[in-house]
Amino acid sequence: RIRLDTKLNTVALYGEMNEAEKDKVLARIKERSLDVLVATHDALYNLCIESNLLTPDSFCAVVIDEVHHAIAEKHSYSRVLDVIKNVK
Repeated sequence: RIRLDTKLNTVALYGEMNEAEKDKVLARIKERSLDVLVATHDALYNLCIESNLLTPDSFCAVVIDEVHHAIAEKHSYSRVLDVIKNVK
């Protein structure tokens, strides 16, 4: 809906994607040709931050749904937030 309402260059990244879809999204991330990346917390952490495709300073804003999960130390929300908050 973001793409339709705003005309921003938007893609989604989530764990249940097939490999071909994931490869297309990862290529767009590598090209830095996105305005908005909508991702599940695990996909963001595992496919982007751990693999260094995106560094925390790649973001100008991070919106987190279900942020109450971030209080769990081992949850990927917490790990993503730990990385992002340490950007100087």
